Amino acid sequence: MLLTSLSMAFRGDNLRSLLWSDLSVRQIPMYDIQLGHKVPALIFMANNGKTNQNGWTDKFGAFHHHLIELCSIGSITLQLYSHFHIQNNTVPNFGADVTDRNFGEYGQRDWYRYHVFYASRLDAPMSYEAHRSRINALHLQHEISITKVTHTGRSFTAQNTCSHGVSASDTKAFGGWSESGSFRSCYDCELPIDALVGSAMFNARQPGTYFIPRDVLDPLLSLKTAIFPWLEDQERAMRAWAEAEALTKDIALVQFFRVLAWFCHVLLQDMAVLYSWNPGALVFQHPPFNTVTFRAFAADTDTTT
Repeated sequence: MLLTSLSMAFRGDNLRSLLWSDLSVRQIPMYDIQLGHKVPALIFMANNGKTNQNGWTDKFGAFHHHLIELCSIGSITLQLYSHFHIQNNTVPNFGADVTDRNFGEYGQRDWYRYHVFYASRLDAPMSYEAHRSRINALHLQHEISITKVTHTGRSFTAQNTCSHGVSASDTKAFGGWSESGSFRSCYDCELPIDALVGSAMFNARQPGTYFIPRDVLDPLLSLKTAIFPWLEDQERAMRAWAEAEALTKDIALVQFFRVLAWFCHVLLQDMAVLYSWNPGALVFQHPPFNTVTFRAFAADTDTTT
């Protein structure tokens, strides 16, 4: 949670209410690198919070971070991996019950209630007290002295982006800070590219310098399909539901499955680097990281990056 807040200035209430269905991946044009070049960004949607009580949609986003230890994309990827592969939770029902008219003509979709940062169950949001106690424990452990707790990330993001060359106005737009006038709230709905670059700790005044060495790693298909191995079957089922009943079409589910497919790639890239640093970490006892195939892939990391 803390890394997510540090990367995109999420408020505590936005973090605790973040759902699986709020996640998507978007290709951001980066013509400073090369004409036609695009960089994937993880997008978070928020329609409720301290400064948004009217239900409009706020967008937050993050690029793959320069420092693997601070990457919010990698941390959320690892959390979802842990949910399914370490805790061995079952694959949820992603279908829609269109017969339940209490939920309108599009029916009930249980997975819409699943939180990214949950409490005892996927559909149980983390409480403010639990969130606060965990952040305070992290501050104590790492000798961080700051009065803010669940809003710590907003302070850091503002300082981090500005120190990496992002303008004050783009920093405000990036973190959803209020500004007078209707331009931002009514017309400008895009994330500022320089803020995405600066938040990832690159020079925002030279976006063309954005480059993540581990992104050049190309994991084998056999490794990628070993993570969330049920994903292809669920995608086929989703298409079959939509063909059988138009009301079951689910744009949010399409986006979430795209995120998971991308996460398979990102996780293997990140873990290959982390394995070269600390091969004794407990996570490497779990498949596919305990396989000969992954170890061979990780062994090539130093020569590639």
